[in-house]
Amino acid sequence: MTDNGRWRGEGKSHGGIEPPIYYPPKGKAIPAGKEHEPKSRTPSPHNDRPTRLESDTQIQNAMNRIHTCLINTVEQVLRHEQDMASTSNRGVYIGLGDELEQLPASLLSSRGDHALLTCLKNLSPPATTQSTRPSKVSFLETDIGVASLVLERLLELSQENSTPLDQSPFFKRYRLCSQLIRNAVESVNDYEEDSCEVLYGRAGLLYALLRIRSRVSKINRTTEIAAAGAHEALYSELDAVVSDNVLRSVVDSIIAIGRQGAKEYADQLLTDFRSPTPRLMWVWHGGRYLGAAHGV
Repeated sequence: MTDNGRWRGEGKSHGGIEPPIYYPPKGKAIPAGKEHEPKSRTPSPHNDRPTRLESDTQIQNAMNRIHTCLINTVEQVLRHEQDMASTSNRGVYIGLGDELEQLPASLLSSRGDHALLTCLKNLSPPATTQSTRPSKVSFLETDIGVASLVLERLLELSQENSTPLDQSPFFKRYRLCSQLIRNAVESVNDYEEDSCEVLYGRAGLLYALLRIRSRVSKINRTTEIAAAGAHEALYSELDAVVSDNVLRSVVDSIIAIGRQGAKEYADQLLTDFRSPTPRLMWVWHGGRYLGAAHGV
């Protein structure tokens, strides 16, 4: 192409002319001949796109960089935690170690286990025998969260062949964690009006039970190692902790209090505003909430 015209080799037809088409500086488009072809054609934008293999490689490289960054960050935070005095609140919602423990185990490795063990030490035997209130049984704000994470981690370890399960420091205290959750479940039948929401109450306990149950359901029990004494004891214990009857008792208590709360709410309204009213209503600190954390 010797002038400033434009050559197009693909795409739609133009004025009845199929590509390749030549657009001269002046005048109408004409069918392009060899004399119009550019000496060096610029690749189309589609040709600049990475291949599927290149794209997958780029994504994997990005994931590796993110993974490395997260590991480094977690390591720095955990090192900082060791230099600080232990906090009085070691729950999942505020406690530093437990907040990190919700990250994948592959990010935390042995340091993650150390953080969780630090939290586990605060679960003393008296905590499993004292009277438990249904407003203090949630995953986020109570010892139930730490106990749940310990049991989940132990289930993960039970599928590994690296170390005998009964030699794990978590195994030595799993019955303590199990009993803590059992006591919480037993408390749900005690009536407390403001004890059903996620942050502190029954719904938070239900979340913890469902977490453990989900992990239990993924356990492969057909292997030879799963039949070992320690494994069998752990699985049998947790089967009972998250059984259908246990979950049903927690759900039934939440619904029962919700119905009672709805009735009391309707009774407090003026006659003109009584219909329709919610069929379920819960209270937290004397107020009725519609949000997910404290309310409907």
